[in-house]
Amino acid sequence: METRRPLLNLLLAGPANAGVTALTRRLAGEDGGPFSTGDNDCAAVDASADSAGILQRVMRGTVVADGLVLVCDASDRRFERFESAARLASVLGIGQVVVALNKVDRLATPDELDEARERVRRTIVRTGVDCPAIVPLSARTGGNVRDSADGVLGNDGPSLTDIISGFEAPPPPSGQPLRLPLTEAADGRGPRFHEGRLKSGVLVEGDRVVLSPSNVAARAARLRIPDGGRDAPTARAGDRVSLLLDAEADVAPGQLLSHVENPPVESDVFRAKVWWRRRQPLIPGSRIGADIGDRVVDAEVQSIDHVIDPSEIANVDTDRLSHGHIGEVVVRAPGMLALDTPATCPANSRVRFLDDDGVSAWGFIGMEGYADQRNVVTVRATNVTRVAHHVWTDARVARHRHRGGVLWFTGLSGAGKSTLAVEVERSLFDKGYEVYVLDGDNVRHGLNADLGFSPEDRSENIRRVGEVAALFSRAGIVAISAFISPYRSDRARARAAAGDGFHEIHIKAPLEVCERRDPKGLYARARSGEIRDFTGISAPYESPEAPDLVVDTAANDVASCVERVVAYVETVLSVNGGPGAPKS
Repeated sequence: METRRPLLNLLLAGPANAGVTALTRRLAGEDGGPFSTGDNDCAAVDASADSAGILQRVMRGTVVADGLVLVCDASDRRFERFESAARLASVLGIGQVVVALNKVDRLATPDELDEARERVRRTIVRTGVDCPAIVPLSARTGGNVRDSADGVLGNDGPSLTDIISGFEAPPPPSGQPLRLPLTEAADGRGPRFHEGRLKSGVLVEGDRVVLSPSNVAARAARLRIPDGGRDAPTARAGDRVSLLLDAEADVAPGQLLSHVENPPVESDVFRAKVWWRRRQPLIPGSRIGADIGDRVVDAEVQSIDHVIDPSEIANVDTDRLSHGHIGEVVVRAPGMLALDTPATCPANSRVRFLDDDGVSAWGFIGMEGYADQRNVVTVRATNVTRVAHHVWTDARVARHRHRGGVLWFTGLSGAGKSTLAVEVERSLFDKGYEVYVLDGDNVRHGLNADLGFSPEDRSENIRRVGEVAALFSRAGIVAISAFISPYRSDRARARAAAGDGFHEIHIKAPLEVCERRDPKGLYARARSGEIRDFTGISAPYESPEAPDLVVDTAANDVASCVERVVAYVETVLSVNGGPGAPKS
């Protein structure tokens, strides 16, 4: 018996007059029915027909977009509207994207086609969309839409339908990673069972599992199906189960059970890509109820980015989310959450914002630019006992005539952290301070040579440096840490490691100033797409909310900035007049 292939929903979007409707008809025919690409059966959804309604239904989850065809007019040199359409791929969480470079039959020369391709490429890079192909075609004639014609219309690769044929259907809930939200339930026969309904995946008796965000590991010792009160060796997506764990795990509200091999992300900050329903706009600093994976938390709106008016498929230059608009909201929660994105587990990726009147926004979770913090908060060492020192803190202070401390310089690349760090070190050393600089590039040559620049590696980089700086501080040394350290959560862990000795110093300069300086040429490489996840361009920088000191390097020269930091140190760390004062 032949198994029916799943139907892929393709969303076609682009600026007005780019030819979205014409291309949709070319793919699906005048009747708009499903069509075959060879490997897939597809349905084409023309977003231009009712852009606001269609995009709102995508955000609510009533319409699933498995792939996105971005339609661009090759003869149009104004790319603002195309960039807005490209941003949809990120805001809508669509991972499979292809660009249809339409109307190439209107171009006079191959050079014009090359210029159009380059404009598209640069636009795609700016939006951060992962796009495998740009297909030159003509929706009017059908050229390169279904059949690849090498050399015709500048085509040097597969046709549009060839690319679509490689799109993958999303797995059914049972084929996705295991996600089981748990609650406690007392079993009448004695052992404590935990109840829940599988959102996705398959759970088999004996499986090794982990609870998130508590990171408690256990084994599924026994499964029961409450409806009928029977034991069952296997539970699948949609089943309500009672589960007995082999460890007496403390299942607090909001714990999510998964297999050890494929757990959710853990973070206290995430992107919520939502459609806003209220007349009152959502603004940074607002408090919201965030309903995530059957758990509601009181969270704060940290920032709002990439706002799109779906009725026009146009970017809106604002930091607020108005009625009917779609945008990326960076949300900070009071503690760790177990999170999934459409790429990791679609069944557990939805989010709703709640207020006194009900649901104020629908959408899904994104983690672009933010780290999975599971590894940096997990303690794996066992049978470890701290060693007590015989040299007391007071003795170190008495010898050095200053307290140890961590001067944590944070700021954008090019703000001047390393420059100031070494100058402050020289000045303090000359005054008699025990001082040492921990610089980002230097540390990555040794201690952190095994780390890259992914969000997760960045967090681990800062965790290690925070612990090392705390050791320096306890030894009575002033440690100057010069790291971008873009995430507030990472800096909070560094503060916790050093305790009262931690001093957060914001080395502040606007992005345009840092980019103009660009001492290492990194901004230019990030703008060209050569460097991904670059802070300030394609990855976030979370400015300190309440730093101990702000040093503005755009408004002051190096000497005055150094003087400001040294004066601060002498105020907060010096004892009995400081190292250079005469001894009584």
